[in-house]
Amino acid sequence: MCRLHLALIVAVVVQLTWNRVGAGSIWPKIQFTAHNPVDKSLDNGQTIVLQSVVINDGQGYDPNTGIFTCPFSGLYMFTLQHCVDREKYSHVGIVKDNTMLVAGVAYGTTWWPCSSMQAFVSLSKGEKVWSKANWESYLHHDAARWTSLSGVLLRPDELVTLQST
Repeated sequence: MCRLHLALIVAVVVQLTWNRVGAGSIWPKIQFTAHNPVDKSLDNGQTIVLQSVVINDGQGYDPNTGIFTCPFSGLYMFTLQHCVDREKYSHVGIVKDNTMLVAGVAYGTTWWPCSSMQAFVSLSKGEKVWSKANWESYLHHDAARWTSLSGVLLRPDELVTLQST
């Protein structure tokens, strides 16, 4: 492969996975959304594993474990929407390395209501965020009501400077 082709491929990859900030500076596109819980009947402390990934730029979310591992330090926002079965409760929250960031409770009356929450948190590379049940919980998920978790890097701790060759 010639140098020109290699340079073009690198430029395309950078454009698809990094945001340009200014002359010579970039930051990574880190964002994910996943929905569709593997298990809808949860025990206290159980991680909510969401198997259907809509987007996973940065590959931080693992749909096998339900855990986001921070690939780049910075300020993140996470949102969790939980839908609950009729006549059941859902006690869930967003967790950072076993510390609860935000929690909520929903009760399903004659419908399948959904409730959402969000958390802003500074993360260092390698720290983990996930959603979990804080009590026995019963989630609902269908075409109109999605139980989902999303996260996005709002501001990196450091910008990456492009080196000219």
